[in-house]
Amino acid sequence: MKEVLERGYVMLQKENALIMVIDLQEKLVPAIDRGSEVVNAAARVLQGGQLFDLPVIWMEQYPKGLGRTVGEVAAQLNDHQPIEKVEFNALDHEDVLTTLKKTRKKQVVLVGIETHICLLQTAKALVDRGYDVYVVEEATGSRSAANKERALATMRQIGVEVTGVESMLYELLGRAGTPLFKDVLALIK
Repeated sequence: MKEVLERGYVMLQKENALIMVIDLQEKLVPAIDRGSEVVNAAARVLQGGQLFDLPVIWMEQYPKGLGRTVGEVAAQLNDHQPIEKVEFNALDHEDVLTTLKKTRKKQVVLVGIETHICLLQTAKALVDRGYDVYVVEEATGSRSAANKERALATMRQIGVEVTGVESMLYELLGRAGTPLFKDVLALIK
């Protein structure tokens, strides 16, 4: 059951959520504004996702040319295989769309690069298909801060929730005093 607040916002729920990791690759990250911070935040999102048993859909854009996913993120994805793609909108790739549908989840947490290209196009497609989309701001990046900010503004306009790592984790947690509370607390310290 969705918990909807008065303004129409749907609370992020571990039973309904999954994480999409988009293109956090070796040859892209060095060109990204605050790239190391983006990688660190994405790794924490994935660590938190593991605590809540969230499914992950992991993508790499043309890995022959752009390299594989950076080590810090790939280390959190041991039980997963990347889907190689050349599409900017991840949902245009048949394997991504099929995997997404199989999860039966309706809430998608996006992390990755570049915010104004692959994340923006994927977010638009997800919203168009009726998904609730949550973009973790510090776990996304573009080569320029201006491109990222324009993309986040567009996402907000179409109903995407722009959130942070800590907000996302605590929203999934829902309350203190649970067995996961200390684990989540350790991730954000």
